[in-house]
Parts: sequence; structure tokens; C-alpha cells
Amino acid sequence: MKTIPSKILLLFMVMFLPVAASASPYCLERLMDEALNNRDILRMYEISRKQAEKGVQERRAAFMPGVDASYTAHRLEDSTLFENDENASWKIAARLNLFAGFGDRSALDTARRQVEVQEALMDGLRQDIRLETALAFLGVHQALAEREVADSTRRLYAKEYEQAGTRHEVGVIRRADYLKIKVVLDDAQQAWTRADAAVNKAINQLSRTTGMALSPLDLDFSDFQELPLLKDYNLLSEKMQERRSELKILDLSSAMAEDSVAMAKSAYMPRADLSLSHGQSADNYSISDNVKDETRLTLSLSVNLFDGMKKPAVLQKSRLEIRRIAHERRETLDSLNVQLKNLLLDAEVAGKNLQVAEAGMDEAREHLRVTEYSYREGVATTTDLLDAIAYLSRASANRITARSTYLQTTFRIRHLVAELGE
Repeated sequence: MKTIPSKILLLFMVMFLPVAASASPYCLERLMDEALNNRDILRMYEISRKQAEKGVQERRAAFMPGVDASYTAHRLEDSTLFENDENASWKIAARLNLFAGFGDRSALDTARRQVEVQEALMDGLRQDIRLETALAFLGVHQALAEREVADSTRRLYAKEYEQAGTRHEVGVIRRADYLKIKVVLDDAQQAWTRADAAVNKAINQLSRTTGMALSPLDLDFSDFQELPLLKDYNLLSEKMQERRSELKILDLSSAMAEDSVAMAKSAYMPRADLSLSHGQSADNYSISDNVKDETRLTLSLSVNLFDGMKKPAVLQKSRLEIRRIAHERRETLDSLNVQLKNLLLDAEVAGKNLQVAEAGMDEAREHLRVTEYSYREGVATTTDLLDAIAYLSRASANRITARSTYLQTTFRIRHLVAELGE
């Protein structure tokens, strides 16, 4: 009897825990996974990879024998001494290439590298989608923080406007000061409306990026509580050179250009083919009268002696392609290294700005507290109080901007070294 409640509890957990897990807020890592699962553009690249795999299968056919079957019917105006006016023949033949200068092997290697190129393109696309998701997620976080600042500023002005109404009635402040607070309050209300619309826009962008219908309640921003630390430039550059998809593709392109050189050289080599055929011919279309059988084994050797200088042109073209790709790779690597250096500088600036903004927040809060006290005592003016609230709002906005800029830069650095989502 004591085991029944535990079994019921276990059954309850099995039935309802998956629902609870699926309803949990989405962190950044989970959103990136959802984006990779839902985006059609990634499915397009997967199809391209499958097409490249079929290309490998197509090139492998060169190493297999080919089999042909044929039937031929002839109709002559008159019969001759050696051929009836109606005659036919059929033949089945198997052929196999024995040697073609190793060009078929190079073509197969190129096809295999094409698959690797598609995989590298997909890796780069995954990194792009992760970056797009991370920036959209950060955009929602920033928009929510800015709306919160706008709401806080609006409430501060509203509190002062309410108190100013009482002070105006008893003659403590002038009507002009009372109306000034109302004007600033209206402006703060408009700023909040714009901030609220910015939140909805950011949510729409994140929903588009992830392929999901989301709301702010669905999101978990705990990943942004602590700022990530950046690694040394040399370590990041080394990792970038190992993992960046553009560099991988250029290395594969160089290897395929070398395959092209090997295929061009194979045109100078002789070709050997072996064929085995069996057929019948007869003096009628049904292959029944005067039937002749023939089985033939043929070894064919051929070599091209001259083709209008096509072979040397193709060979030189392939060699030039290797040199071109080498230049392109150096240019690409130099460009990526400059991007990395600049992003690290941006991150350094954003980190320093964040430190200043954090200190500015403390100063703005203290300034508002002192100004409010002075205003109540009649020492500070209405303009001083409104300015103090505006300074606090500006300091809060500066902190949000600096923090978001630092996080955005770290995302771009991780994307540059191909480690987003790890």
C-alpha cells in the first residue's frame, strides 16, 4: 500500500514534466538551436550538400563498367549479294576504361572536396544564424531596458507633476513652473510610447530570426548578468585561422585547382579501353533467318597528338588558378585579422565606457537626491529638478548602451573566430 502514492507521483512526473520543460523560458543557447532547426535557408544548403554527394556518386561511375544494348533494322531498295533488303542486328556490349591518365581519380577527389566545401558553407551559415539570433536577442534585452528607463523617467515626472499641482495651489511655485513639468511629462510619455514600440519591433525581429512566435515572457536573459571576458588577440587569431569557413573553402579550392592540374596533365596520357560485345544479325527484322553470331573482345589504345594547343592552355589556366587562390587567401586572412583587431578595440572602448557609465549612474542618483531635497527646501528651482531627472535618465541610457555595445562586440568576435554556440 505504501508504494501506490510513489507510483502515482512517478506517473504524474512522466506525464507533465515534459510540458513544463517545454514551457520554460528560452535562453540564448536554446534560441540559437531553434533558429538552426527552423530556418529554411539552412535546408537549402543541406540540399546543396546532398547534390554534391550525388556528384561523388556520379564520378565513381567512371570506375565501373558500362553496358549497352542495341537493336538496328535496315531497309534497302533492293537486295544485294551480301545483304538482304530487310535485315536487322542486335548487340550487347560491356566496356571498361583501363587507364585515362589518372584524370578520373582527380575528378573524384574534386567531387569529394565539393562536399567538404558545402559542409564549410553550412558551418559558416550556422555561425551567421547564431550571430543574427544573438544580436536579435540582445536587441530585445536592450529595448526592454530602455523601456524600463523610459517608464521610470515618466513615473518620476508624474510624481513631481502631482506634487507640483498641490504646491501651485498654495502658491509655492508659479504656474509657469507647473506647466513646464507638464510639458516634460508629455515628452516622457511619448518617449515611453516609442520605447514600447521598439520592444515590439525587437520581438518581431527575434521571432523572424528564430522562426518562432515569441513574447518577452518567453525569454531568459540570465546569460547577460555577467559580462564575458575576452581572450588574447594571438589566441583568437590562431583559432580564427583554424576554424573560419572562408579560409577552409579557399584551402579546398586550392586543392581542387591542383586536381584540375592533374586532370589537365592526364590529357597528355594515352587512353586504354576494353570492351566485350556479343550480337546477332539476320536477313529479317525478327532475327530468325540466316542468323550470324559474333562475340568480340576489343582492346583500344588512343592518344591525342594535337588539339589546337587546348591542352597547354587548360594546364596553364589551372596553375594560374592556384596562384590566384593563394593571393585571395592572404587578402582574406589580412582582412579578418584587421576585423578582429578593430573588434577588440571596440570591446575595450565599450568596457571603459561601461565603467564610466556605472560611476555616472551613482553620481546621477546622488545628484537627484540632493536636488530633490533642495527643491523641497526651496533652494533649487523647478528647472534644476527636471534637469536632475533628465541626467539620471541619460546616465541609465548610457549604461544600457555601453553594456549592449560590449555584449554585441563579444558576439561579433566569437562569430569571427567561429565559436558562437560553443
